[in-house]
Amino acid sequence: MVAWDSNYSVGIAELDKQHRHLFEVFYVLLEIGGTSADLRRLTETLNALAAYTRDHFDTEEWYMAQAGYPDLETHKMTHVSFRKKIETLRADILSSTDKNPAEALMCLYNWLVTHVCGCDRQYIPYVKPLVANQAGAPYCKADR
Repeated sequence: MVAWDSNYSVGIAELDKQHRHLFEVFYVLLEIGGTSADLRRLTETLNALAAYTRDHFDTEEWYMAQAGYPDLETHKMTHVSFRKKIETLRADILSSTDKNPAEALMCLYNWLVTHVCGCDRQYIPYVKPLVANQAGAPYCKADR
């Protein structure tokens, strides 16, 4: 089942909220993609996923940079890779080469779970103290 699980928490409220939203978007994508009946809705939702991941990744990367996370560049590359996968899937759907994208969507979902439970856990010791010292002040694009 595609759902947020408290085991996915990174313990940083703003990032957990964003991760939860990503899981919600994937729930919709997998529901639509399993039928491939509504190409317009699938494309719109993929567009929303692409935009939201861009914002989320910017937020995560900002926190990691502020915290001096030593593997920031490697982490950024995983984000770039995921964005490329979304773009490839979107292009395949629009060009009609992928009429049943359920398998590709499930691969993207599995990437998300693996990323949140693996890569994102690595920045917790760096970012969590930063957030605690900022009294929970959220990331703001104007701060960049």
